[in-house]
Amino acid sequence: MITRRILAVAALAAAFAIAAPVSAITTGNVYQDITSATAGSGSIHVDVDGSTVTLFGYSEKTDALAAERAARAAPGIDTVINHIESNS
Repeated sequence: MITRRILAVAALAAAFAIAAPVSAITTGNVYQDITSATAGSGSIHVDVDGSTVTLFGYSEKTDALAAERAARAAPGIDTVINHIESNS
């Protein structure tokens, strides 16, 4: 799991370094879409593996649902696994 996080951070850094087009599918784009869709009421972690996004952590129910919607709307994402714990 730590290896995936390290790879996600490296992919994010590479995406910004080469200034990928907005339509490119990168971990950074998916993560950014998800975090901007939430109000930041908790701690949502995003793991991208190919066309699968796994969400985990803790957040308010509305943020958990917003994160899942943003992940499902991301181009190139086929599967979203939501393991976010929420208060209701």
